[in-house]
Amino acid sequence: MHHVVVGLTWLKKRLAALGLKRRNVVETRLTLVHQAIKNELQTSNCCLGYRVMWRLLQLKYRYTIKGSTVMMLLAVQRTYVNKGPNWCWHIDGYDKLKPFGFPIHACIDG
Repeated sequence: MHHVVVGLTWLKKRLAALGLKRRNVVETRLTLVHQAIKNELQTSNCCLGYRVMWRLLQLKYRYTIKGSTVMMLLAVQRTYVNKGPNWCWHIDGYDKLKPFGFPIHACIDG
């Protein structure tokens, strides 16, 4: 009809300059998301990563939230508490050098 040819790069730059995005999403309030995450961490979902938790919030609670926000809220929620020195020890092994006769194992008080 108008026979106008526009390149994809030009179009993307133009959309970015105008501030246009794929969606104009209004995120769910953080207090609601924070409470939902606290509830999920008290159930069997306590070991979920942020991506699965983000997806759970979308499907179960119908929340609209960024993955980075869920990551930040999970980092705040998960704390490591230890009763004192020598209460918990962490053991790990590094087996990459084992074929050459150098098995490495370490233990640290956590």
